[in-house]
Amino acid sequence: MVRPLLEYANSIWSPRRVCDLTKIEKVQMKATKYMCRGKDLSCDDRLRRLKLPTLNYRRIRGDMIELYKIITGKYDSNCSLQLYLRSELVHASVTRGNYYKLVPQHCKYDLRKHYFTNRVVPVWNSLPNNVVMADNINIFKNRLDKFWSSYDFVYLFRAQPLDTGSVK
Repeated sequence: MVRPLLEYANSIWSPRRVCDLTKIEKVQMKATKYMCRGKDLSCDDRLRRLKLPTLNYRRIRGDMIELYKIITGKYDSNCSLQLYLRSELVHASVTRGNYYKLVPQHCKYDLRKHYFTNRVVPVWNSLPNNVVMADNINIFKNRLDKFWSSYDFVYLFRAQPLDTGSVK
């Protein structure tokens, strides 16, 4: 009942400061105490037992779903954001990443670095080709969840999706 309120418009408003992330995650941490009989368990263990990913993971996953819809043309092209794909010539020399690799935009000011079009680029570029080349949105979601299932940031909100140490 509370989770949709916490996730409302997560593609637009995505907290970046640790204190904001902690405040939002504390709501879920407190709720898991009531849902799970193991009150003596740590929050991460309660999330694993309940199979509830962190809100941070859900925000990043939501960003990737929105980006997939934009890149594959699910939205009107006149209303979509300015995202720049690497050309096929550049892609031929790149061996890592995926076919729809995005070019990060140069930001003069710090504020612009945290806009949707900039914050999603490193995460999107880290996805493998079989995930981003999905035929439809449901296949994309399933492949994305399967790819990220071995990463710590699914149940640990302080872990980042691109940390090399976050893989189990």
